[in-house]
Amino acid sequence: MQDAKLKHLFGNSFAIATLVGGIIGLGILRTPGEIAEVVTDPSQYLMFWLFGGLFSLLTLAVIGELVAMTARSGGPYTLVARAYGPYAGFLIGWVDWLTFPAVLALKAVVVVEFAALLYPPLAAYITPGAILVTTLFALIQLMGGATGGSIQRAAAVGIACIAAATAIALIYGGMTNTVPMSLASDEQHEVGGSLAVVIAAIIFTYDGSLYASYFGGEIKGGGRAAAVSAIKGLVIVTSLYLVMNAALVVAVPLQLLAGEELAFASAMDLLFGVGAGSLIIVGAILTLLSQQNLSYMSGSRVLFALSVDGLASDRANKVDERGTPIGALLPTWVLAVLLIILGGFNFLLNLSVLLYVLIYASLVYGVFRLRKQEPETPRPFRAFLHPFSSALVLLGWIAFGMYIATSDPMTAVNTVALVALSLPTYYLLMHLKRKPSVADSYR
Repeated sequence: MQDAKLKHLFGNSFAIATLVGGIIGLGILRTPGEIAEVVTDPSQYLMFWLFGGLFSLLTLAVIGELVAMTARSGGPYTLVARAYGPYAGFLIGWVDWLTFPAVLALKAVVVVEFAALLYPPLAAYITPGAILVTTLFALIQLMGGATGGSIQRAAAVGIACIAAATAIALIYGGMTNTVPMSLASDEQHEVGGSLAVVIAAIIFTYDGSLYASYFGGEIKGGGRAAAVSAIKGLVIVTSLYLVMNAALVVAVPLQLLAGEELAFASAMDLLFGVGAGSLIIVGAILTLLSQQNLSYMSGSRVLFALSVDGLASDRANKVDERGTPIGALLPTWVLAVLLIILGGFNFLLNLSVLLYVLIYASLVYGVFRLRKQEPETPRPFRAFLHPFSSALVLLGWIAFGMYIATSDPMTAVNTVALVALSLPTYYLLMHLKRKPSVADSYR
């Protein structure tokens, strides 16, 4: 066992796989039904998906400059601390880490719930089943970073194949089993709502573009390789989303999907008969299982980076001989299991929503900030069309944050309370640790 040394285990294909495997998940399954409650015109529906993809790509093309400058593992924590210093890094790092056990708990529970749809007796074992699922993937991490990376690459290929197969099945079904328009007229849901809801739902479905930054210190080729690979991964995700949604609107009237929790499964049932949607559920289970692997790999590296910089227990910076941050893996698993047993993961996830919007906005502004403060620092990747692109996406994220704050005031209040609580906690920790400023790690 050694301290504070991660290995360069991952290539560009892994960085691409983190985005494909990390972004495509529950969002694409649930979002189409939410959007169909507001937008039922196929052309408008697809334009919203295209807008979401282009906005996310432009954001990443700007933030990629920070990713390339900060070749450290740890995700947004390392990027925020690089741009703003120790306190901002402390706040974002701890919130980010807490989100991962919450995500692990939520998705482990959903895996068993989806499995129970296929085999109802499992419904009596949701909690133990979820603990078993998340524990299995925690144990897989002990096999080493290379094993986790191989699983992630294979999972990304599998997820892409599932997405493509879904699109092909919908197109074929639409050509051979046309849904009667009378059915669309008789069974359609009442539609209406805010277009802001549509935009918010789509942008969150594209969330995950920073996954490569969790492994920035372990990707061969350095920060530029991580940034460029992330953009390639997001291009793949955007393409798959557009193909899947185009197939969906060609095959089934959107009115029939309004409010459906699993729109693609409902579409398959309409086209091929009740039960056909089970194939989508199987694909969803496989996707969620692969995300257990990625969440453990990513979450443990956040806590590892915090520990290295004196913002968490020194025990969390232990790395085993296979390159696994074992000291950070254990508390990540323990908290995930506790959240499965006790609940509370939804609160943590809701609390992180506004902060993640603020992270994106602050990282975009961080490009401006570091251009001014460190003009001579080498930039292996430069923000695309800066400052115009940076200003555009910054305004977009600010508007998005204002929308969330006004539409969900309680989340905004909880976020402000968290920030207020974090300040004295940070200074107390610094007093007890008496370590140098974490910002020095990024200079």
